[in-house]
Amino acid sequence: MGNLALGSIVADPKDPLSAFAPRDTSSLSRLIGDLRFDSVQYHYEAVNQRRSTNSIALEVLRPFLNLESTHSRSVAIASPQVVRQQLHTHDLVLSRILHDHSTRNEILDVAKSTDRKELFFVVGLLIASDLRTSIKQEAATSGSAAFAEASEVTHSGDKIFAISYRVVKIRTRDFLRNLTIRGSLSGASDVFLDNYFTPKAHDRLL
Repeated sequence: MGNLALGSIVADPKDPLSAFAPRDTSSLSRLIGDLRFDSVQYHYEAVNQRRSTNSIALEVLRPFLNLESTHSRSVAIASPQVVRQQLHTHDLVLSRILHDHSTRNEILDVAKSTDRKELFFVVGLLIASDLRTSIKQEAATSGSAAFAEASEVTHSGDKIFAISYRVVKIRTRDFLRNLTIRGSLSGASDVFLDNYFTPKAHDRLL
């Protein structure tokens, strides 16, 4: 997943690696400090029947996923260990990030290059170790649905397979010239945190 990390700002939640900041995430650990927590789930298993066009999902599923097919799919995921990373106090973390001069400049560059009035703040990650994926795809039968299972694929090492975002709204175009942050994010700021990003059903893996 490149350098995407908890606290990253991305331009497109469906293709987060296309434009994100900061590129060097080492500063994020310092800025986030103790405003994060991790939990571990062992022997993780999940099944989802939604079709996915999310680039994160495709990186995992691409070896056997045919996007042109209209048949239903059941995606099975298993991992011996999944780490859930989450941020506390999202507005405070974002304020710290925007107060950091170099990080703020990178975020401004992303906003300018994509000409967007909203960005997406990574507030949660699911990271699986040795992720195993398989797909059961619906086969045409006479009057009933049958599923034929594709071969299983294992992705060695750690793999981000789900991301939670908060929407970051850009109040005015002045944000691109003179970012105003007063203490923590507030109604007087040029940017503010909105709701969690909720993808369309066909755009999500989990």
